[in-house]
Order: sequence, then C-alpha cells, then structure tokens
Amino acid sequence: MSDLFSENKIIVALDGMGFEKVLDCVDVLKNHVWGFKFNDLLYHPRINELLTRSDLNFFIDAKLHDIPNTVKNQVKRLVAEYNPALLTVHASGGPKMLEAAVKAVSEEGGRTGILAVTVLTSIDDETSKNIYGAYPAEKVAEFAKISADAGVFGCICSPHEIKLVSQHKLHPIVPGIRPVWFAQADDQSRIATPERAIKDGASAIVVGRAITKAENMVEAAIRTADECKI
Repeated sequence: MSDLFSENKIIVALDGMGFEKVLDCVDVLKNHVWGFKFNDLLYHPRINELLTRSDLNFFIDAKLHDIPNTVKNQVKRLVAEYNPALLTVHASGGPKMLEAAVKAVSEEGGRTGILAVTVLTSIDDETSKNIYGAYPAEKVAEFAKISADAGVFGCICSPHEIKLVSQHKLHPIVPGIRPVWFAQADDQSRIATPERAIKDGASAIVVGRAITKAENMVEAAIRTADECKI
C-alpha cells in the first residue's frame, strides 16, 4: 500500500451533510480526488450505497476505541463487509488494541490499512495538557511509537506533528488542512496549508468544507491539488 497516494493526495471529508448532497459530492469529485472519508454517515441507513461501490476509494473514520477483542471484532466486521482502504482506531486504546486491529485485517485477508488517531486537531496545547498531561507534540510522539510497534499503516495527526509520525516509517494522514484561498474559521486549532503539509511529509491530506462547501467543488479540488504540487 506504499503507493496508495501516488496519484492524488486529497481525501474529502463527507461530514455533516445530507445524503443526497453526499451522493452529489461523490459523483462530481471522484475523478479529482483520491477518495472520501466517512464518519457520521456510517450510521445512515443508505450507507451501503456508497461503501459497496467499486469505483470509489474510501476511508472509514470509525475511530474505534475499546478492549482489544471488541475492536478486533469490529474491524473484522467492517473489513468483511466493506474492505475499506483505510480504517481508524484510537492510538490511546494502547498497544494490544492496535495489534488486535492489525491482526483482524490479516485474518480477514483484507486490504485495509489501520490508521491510529493521535491527538485530535481540535485540541490546543492547554486542552492537551489537561487531558494527557503533555503537549500535543509530546503525546503524538508517544502514540506514533506505540503505533509503529503495533504494525499499523499510519497515523492521523495534525500538520504540526507530521515529522513525528513519519520518522517511525508510518504514513501521516493529515486533517486540519486549509488551502490558502480558504479563510473560513472553524473548530480546528492546529492547521496548515496543503503545500506546507506535503512539504513536511504528509502522505495524504483530509479536506472537508473548503471543497464540499465551494460553489464549484471541482475547481476547489483542483486548486487544492495544485497547492500539493511541490
């Protein structure tokens, strides 16, 4: 899977929108981005219409976090039903839970790369200190180490911690991306431009509202992709 993002590095987050809008986004953008991230849509009754399509790359952002056996069962079910390219679990679940997730994919014979979520991009320094007793960079470094030891494919991290992940030979998959032309404020704290993230070593970037709320989504995707060319 090392060349998974060789042709396109943009993952579009399809969060917080109606299902018909999602279908429109997918059909309009599928030839202009790597693929799509699904989170809240996992609970939509029509989600199978998307997750069973062979013409899409997709990323199930389930953020699983439980005892190892429960996570293993959840991963096995998702891989058996959908065989997604990528699937998230929380690094804070610990080494055994991460190992169980990786093992579940192997046992199902799936293609799925497990991504360990480190410190959410909405968490600033003070909040991180309150939750983890450490600043984001310190905690991401710790999470990256245990993730690498567990054999996961990559980590979800903010643009500020890309190098902390890549030094462990993991793929940094990076939300908190704001193209230079997108100035809307939102709930992300640790952000960067596409160019900065790719220069720092991001394997792929996750972009949501900058593309999905654009008047011309294809143009927005192309402009974002142009920023990735370094």
